[in-house]
Amino acid sequence: MLSHSTSRNPELMRRMRKLWLLLDLHGIELQARYIRSEANEWAEHVDKDLDDLRINKRWFKYAEEHWGEHSVDRFASEISAQLPRYYSAWHDPGCEGVDSLAYDWPGEHNWANPPWGLLDEVAHKLREEGAAATVVVAPYWPGQSWFRELEALAAEVIDEEINKPEEEVRPGCKIEVFWPENRMWHPGIVGTTGEDGTTKIVYDDGDVENVVLEEEKYGVFPSENEEEQPQQQVTTTPWKTVLLRHWTEKLGGNQHSDTAAAMQAAALEKSTADNYEGHWKKFVKFCTEENLRWLPATATTMQLYMAALQKLGTVKGTSLQPYLSAINCFHEDFDYQGPAKGRAVTRVVKGMTAMQTAAAEQQNITETVRIYLPASAVRYVHKAALQLPLATEGQRRLLRACVYVVVAFVTFGRTHIGTAILRESLLRDSNGLSTVLEKEKGKNYLLCKRRLCIPRKGVAELRELLERWEQTRDEDWLQAASTSTAKAADTASYRRLPCDKKKQFKNVDVNEWIACALGHIGCVPPEGGHYKAHSTRKGATTCSRAVGVVMEKVCFFGGWVQLSSAVHAYIDPTVVADADMVYYFGWLTPGWQQAAAPME
Repeated sequence: MLSHSTSRNPELMRRMRKLWLLLDLHGIELQARYIRSEANEWAEHVDKDLDDLRINKRWFKYAEEHWGEHSVDRFASEISAQLPRYYSAWHDPGCEGVDSLAYDWPGEHNWANPPWGLLDEVAHKLREEGAAATVVVAPYWPGQSWFRELEALAAEVIDEEINKPEEEVRPGCKIEVFWPENRMWHPGIVGTTGEDGTTKIVYDDGDVENVVLEEEKYGVFPSENEEEQPQQQVTTTPWKTVLLRHWTEKLGGNQHSDTAAAMQAAALEKSTADNYEGHWKKFVKFCTEENLRWLPATATTMQLYMAALQKLGTVKGTSLQPYLSAINCFHEDFDYQGPAKGRAVTRVVKGMTAMQTAAAEQQNITETVRIYLPASAVRYVHKAALQLPLATEGQRRLLRACVYVVVAFVTFGRTHIGTAILRESLLRDSNGLSTVLEKEKGKNYLLCKRRLCIPRKGVAELRELLERWEQTRDEDWLQAASTSTAKAADTASYRRLPCDKKKQFKNVDVNEWIACALGHIGCVPPEGGHYKAHSTRKGATTCSRAVGVVMEKVCFFGGWVQLSSAVHAYIDPTVVADADMVYYFGWLTPGWQQAAAPME
């Protein structure tokens, strides 16, 4: 289940979502590995061993570039080994031996990530035998004897072997600076150099320091594939082109490389790629102006970027996620860890929203809330549309607005059934109303499209309403055709009239239709609220749940992943069921036989 990210068990899915959130907040990557039933006894032993840890592979690579390649991993297992040669605490097929401390260490360049309880013995072994080893020490415990001994050994290596890099350190480079106070290396990003000769260093833990690099011990942090990713290429070439080139090179010269790379590119929808490209270029521009490294970027850089967006005042904290997703996506496609994750970034997002809210309150700026459209209002619109005279162009436009409100309401505000719907997409037959979901978020790549169906007796007088609209629309187009002003392509839209100058409608048109239809019946939103495009979606979800429609059906009609937490944002649980809600959504309940009678 962890490998495939899915389960048929709702309770396990809820637990997995909590686990994913916990891992994401702390920047932890979890990999699941299958263990056959015959090895259960061994698996139980592994499961109870909390000392079998492995440092991040990137830091391991850094250590090898800093101190040379290692020959053997002294404290490992089949799962955690960093090197082909390793010693394990128990027998497994690949280990060279059991009990790492019992074998000779001299003559090897040892990698040692021991359990904390063995650090004292490791320190004594290094001192007595004079072996070479890189030792991973997680806790900072200067009071322990093993810590003082390992610290003294490390000091000798630092004083004798570590040299400054010969290459020039540029702004934006990732380096690490040695602090003599605690005999530790601290990674950070190089900033600008001031007139006094000091260079600004922004450390990964958030500290900022101005230092004279010539007087410090420091090393340049290795970056993966740096020479393969020139900044000019990423900033001027379209997003998909850069990724396609990267995937092709990464897959090598195999005869299937081009096809595999094209498949990668095809999975990313054009609208998503366009949005991500715009957000990414803004981030790159910021990093360039601030002399910060943007590939790979750090969580510190992300916090500074969000602070810059806050100062500009052009992005709301509640709308920040697409910016972060674009940056994470680009990093992960280039095999880096996404920097826009973790507790620090999450807190900055929350803080940004809190500061914007406080500023709005100080300036006495109030925003209305998008509220759900009640079924009673839709019912009045429905009835008005059936009785509306159609002598004038304005009345026919009003009919279109009313039809949109009703259809959007009964279909849960589906985007596909909104502005861009075609005549051929909305079908009426003896069985009722049906539509094929040609564009469905996250499922556009599927050849077999899903279909939404409302039975003929499901919603009373829905068929009559659609027949009235389609007859009115067709008569107008027939008359326009007689004057040779209409083209075949102009009539493809389900909602377009000959009097419309626009060939395509947008969300602003939907908001106008809703305002027009509700204004006709004298319906106004409560104080502090407004009715817009998503009000139909929110209204359908709220009203259907109020009459007892199960969540599986709500998610299916609304297009949410089954048991998704996102659907709850559209539900007002305090709403009390009424006859109008039953009129539109009663057919989705288990005991439904026939919809309510038409309104008198």
